[in-house]
Amino acid sequence: MHLIETIIAWVHAHPHYAFMAIFFLAFVESLPIAGSFVPGASAIIAIAAILPKDAENLLPAFAAAAAGASTGDGFSFWLGHHYERAVLAHWPMKNYPNLVRRGEDFIRENGVKSVVLARFTPPVRALVPLLAGVLEMRVPRYMFGNIVAAILWAVAHVSFGAFVGHSASFIEGKFGRYTLIAAAVIAAALFAAWRGRRLVPHK
Repeated sequence: MHLIETIIAWVHAHPHYAFMAIFFLAFVESLPIAGSFVPGASAIIAIAAILPKDAENLLPAFAAAAAGASTGDGFSFWLGHHYERAVLAHWPMKNYPNLVRRGEDFIRENGVKSVVLARFTPPVRALVPLLAGVLEMRVPRYMFGNIVAAILWAVAHVSFGAFVGHSASFIEGKFGRYTLIAAAVIAAALFAAWRGRRLVPHK
């Protein structure tokens, strides 16, 4: 919550870096393990909520989110494809054998569809691109799934943020922009809480 507030305050103070921030957040959240510590999706929703609601701002936001997500996943795929199973024997991957096994089962069960489905399926989301490379998924098949997944993910998150911002526009008019920022942070926190519940293993 505090990190999201810091990110939103920084973007509000430097709006010309908003799309760069969206790209970076989408990229980092796509990395295995590291993405678990960066609330990229929640922060992107909050940023989209405070952007002016017009195509001139939302289209670059869609593009930045999709580019960051596809680049991050592509980098993970390259790591797995280049280093193969050796990448799983090193920190931090060696500390999560059960998660790796779940990710591999997910890919074997769904094939190239796993690349798209994983984008919306914690906790295997950030691992699937890496494991797809380890399991030698064909590059063209992976790239197709990666691009489709990134676009769908970007549209879903930026659109949700824009919807939150549009719904709260009357708040900005009555109470000021900082109240709108607070509403954006709350929406992002609710999303993070929902996502966190999905991360809890089912017994």
